Amino acid sequence: LKELSIEVYQPEPLNHNIYFNNQFYPRDIGFIIEDLFFMTVPTFPVRKNEIYGIEKFKTDNTIFIKDGINIEGGDVLVDDNIIFVGIGPRTDYSGVDFLKKQLENKNYKVITIRHKCIHLDCCMNLLGNRHLLICDDYLIDKPCELSNYHHIKLTKQDSDMMHTNVLSINKNTMIIDKNNKYCDRLQKLNYKLVKLDFSELNKLGGGFRCASLPLCRI
Repeated sequence: LKELSIEVYQPEPLNHNIYFNNQFYPRDIGFIIEDLFFMTVPTFPVRKNEIYGIEKFKTDNTIFIKDGINIEGGDVLVDDNIIFVGIGPRTDYSGVDFLKKQLENKNYKVITIRHKCIHLDCCMNLLGNRHLLICDDYLIDKPCELSNYHHIKLTKQDSDMMHTNVLSINKNTMIIDKNNKYCDRLQKLNYKLVKLDFSELNKLGGGFRCASLPLCRI
């Protein structure tokens, strides 16, 4: 990330006496829309204290989502004025309603997609140039807005290996696991790939996107 001229911060390490799971995947505890920083308490009980690791990044535009309103960053995909929100084990309609309320005076369309993964970005991810990594087998809903993208379809096995969970740096550049079987296809579509080995952390249920939490959207 630093080689790509991106300023990088790390969550504050939690005290070992605090009951928590891990701090590998900060994507789930926040998300950015315009200049608004939504900080959310993870739904899974063992992860709730992870929010303390990113408190130092709060700003005057931070919106704290209280415990019991369930929406996690891995279920939020933003494309201009369209916001796809996954409905699954970690995000429900209480979170969707909260988000809509916060954005009611802004020009956004919030579209829900029910799925069968931990998060939506484990089976679907937006890329630049109107491409979409998608595993149809894990989607319960397929809203008509998805037809506006060029689909790169993944198998369930590929989705389980987090092949959708790439990190887009801009419309043409992404960080991707070097073992991702779609690398060649993405390169033929003129994407610049930064290939790194993330195979071990992929086994824990998250990829590069899960392991990052953008603090500003450009």
